[in-house]
Amino acid sequence: FVSVEHKHQDSNHEPSMTYGILSSRLLFQEPLIAHALEQIKSASHLSEALFELHYMGLLERYAHWVQGAISHDGAVIGSLFKEGIIHALLVMRVCCEGHKSDVDERLLFTLFSATLLQNIAALMTQQCIFICDPDGKPLTRWNPLGGSLSDKAERYCVIPYAAPRTLFASEYTVLLAKTLMPEAAFDWISDDEQHLELWLTALM
Repeated sequence: FVSVEHKHQDSNHEPSMTYGILSSRLLFQEPLIAHALEQIKSASHLSEALFELHYMGLLERYAHWVQGAISHDGAVIGSLFKEGIIHALLVMRVCCEGHKSDVDERLLFTLFSATLLQNIAALMTQQCIFICDPDGKPLTRWNPLGGSLSDKAERYCVIPYAAPRTLFASEYTVLLAKTLMPEAAFDWISDDEQHLELWLTALM
């Protein structure tokens, strides 16, 4: 970790650390996440190929975007990543209770993906993330709508806002959720109007 000297005008927090980008492989190896992914795979009722295409395709992008973000004021770095996955798994469990033999795979993925991305607006409402140079100096603010953090940075720092900026939270949620959804996964949901409407409703 490298100390930095920077303060965002909307924050009462001074960043003291920068963080290096981690690969999705390393993030998925964390014991809690690895265990959750095993359960998600089992509950998905999809073939290996379709699970990789839809679930892991989305989770890979999720890791590239949110790995260092906080979920709410006072939360730790990386909380958005972990909480999203755990909450999505819990929704899958509830949906599968009593329906192990007749699970609607597309409905299950619709609810999983919406739950995973339900708090994605936190990237823009809870914090400002800066791309840093190798010495820890903040260079520019990361725009989550312009590409993943892992594509834009090698190091970054997170500055929580003094107060959440929630005025456009709903709009940010939809924009970012669509940005993170892989094309094949979103097509699978949006091919059915009822599933798409459910996905949009569940996001809110």
